[in-house]
Order: sequence, then structure tokens, then C-alpha cells
Amino acid sequence: MLDTLCDKPLIDKTRYVIRLGDVVWEVDEFHAENAGWSSPRWSLKDDRQTPPLPEWVGQEVSHDRQYTNASLSKRPYSTWGKEQP
Repeated sequence: MLDTLCDKPLIDKTRYVIRLGDVVWEVDEFHAENAGWSSPRWSLKDDRQTPPLPEWVGQEVSHDRQYTNASLSKRPYSTWGKEQP
């Protein structure tokens, strides 16, 4: 059903749940056209918490629309930097 209802390419990813102390991390590892991109996010018990960031967490991109699933389906990570001027 997804093959007929969804725009291509489909977002293909694996979600990992990692608990580090009081912080629960959800890390999405993308596959296929978006291979090489992963997206970590945390869940906190209290919104005022400021957890230490693990070394595998990079730049904050939550407010950058190019990293949303909708944008990644239209402009996959594998094409970034390969566009013609």
C-alpha cells in the first residue's frame, strides 16, 4: 500500500533508543537515499534539564527545515553538495 500512496523516495530509517543516566535518546539512522545521516533527540524528565551531550551529538538542527523527513524525501541527504549551480 505504501508503494502506491506515498511519494518517492520513502524515508527508510532505524530508530535506536539509548538511555544515558536520566536522559533517553532516540537516534534515527537513515538508509537508502539518506544513508550517512543520523538524527539524535532526547526525552527529559524535566524541561529545565540541560543534559551533557555525548561526543556523538553534533550541531543543533531542530529548527532547520532541510532536516525534516518531508524535506529529506524531496531532497535526499545523498544529493547534498551534488546539485548543479
